[in-house]
Amino acid sequence: MVGAKIDGKRYSDFLVALQSQDLVVVQRDVPGTFDRDGYVGVFTFKDLSVSEDGAISLTLIERYADPK
Repeated sequence: MVGAKIDGKRYSDFLVALQSQDLVVVQRDVPGTFDRDGYVGVFTFKDLSVSEDGAISLTLIERYADPK
């Protein structure tokens, strides 16, 4: 989450969505930016963890959908 604003409403809404759902969209970013470079897929996940510095970790369980 380098460069992410973790004290704003957008980040807060993002965390609420992660905590209330079990699906996540995984995307590729242009290195060093938040610009999207494409999608990897939609996955179910477990073991959501958010550290004090805003870093998020989770365990992907299975692919729910493929971008193709």
